[in-house]
Amino acid sequence: MVNTTSVVQNELVAQRDTIETAIESFDKITKAVEEIKPKINRSMEIGEEIVSDKEVILSKIQNASSVSQEVSASSEEIAAITQEMNASSEEVASAAQELTFMTKDMKKEADKFVVE
Repeated sequence: MVNTTSVVQNELVAQRDTIETAIESFDKITKAVEEIKPKINRSMEIGEEIVSDKEVILSKIQNASSVSQEVSASSEEIAAITQEMNASSEEVASAAQELTFMTKDMKKEADKFVVE
């Protein structure tokens, strides 16, 4: 019976040691979780900041795209107006040349009259 009591006591001591080791492990786990909690919270805050910054960047990209489209449309209008002005200038040059010829013809006709 002394032998059985000794065996039971040894088993109890071993189980107590195992329980103490488990408690220490859980304490370490709890401490590690408490230490990592602020880091997780900060990571979440940074994630939210990134999402917010992404939205600002997307908005700026959309604005830049809109401005680019407006500039492109204005450039096309300017090109069209320039073509019209070139065509008008050519018409004016042609009319001026024709007027020059007409003036020369009129001068020839006027020179036929002699004023005395």
